[in-house]
Amino acid sequence: YIRDDKVLKALQESQNRIRAMALVHEILYQSPEISSVDLDLYVKTLAKSLFEFYRSKGKEIVLRTDISGVDLGVNTAIPVGLIINELISNALKHAFLERPTGEIFIRIRKKDRNISIVFRDDGEGLPRDMNWRDTRSLGLRMVFSIVEQMKGTIGLDRSKGTEFSMVLEERK
Repeated sequence: YIRDDKVLKALQESQNRIRAMALVHEILYQSPEISSVDLDLYVKTLAKSLFEFYRSKGKEIVLRTDISGVDLGVNTAIPVGLIINELISNALKHAFLERPTGEIFIRIRKKDRNISIVFRDDGEGLPRDMNWRDTRSLGLRMVFSIVEQMKGTIGLDRSKGTEFSMVLEERK
């Protein structure tokens, strides 16, 4: 019943965030090990849903991942999933406006209680004059908030598209 495009878009993006959280539980319930989430499966399933949602005619954006062997408990998988959800969404909405092809790459590693995430797209990149640490974008503000809550760090490289590097502390 909503006729305002901005309101409709905001509601649809909120649905994607809710879907990202619900997907963790869905994967947990289908897993033989109910205490941890296979992050590779989770990220690929989440990305597939987002690629379908943001599908642009004539665009061929490819997802590459390097995540094998990373399992996380639900208390860590949900915030990591929300971060990935926001970064994929932003890339699909903004990074490839002027290009018919592109790539999104996600690498996640876990060592002890530290989780390192590299998220890169080879798109247009964030505008040089944009203060990426103090933005009006709800998605990026959410990413920074989650990184902070997980006692993490975040960095940005704009030399070739956009690359975020994060190190987070796993939650118990």
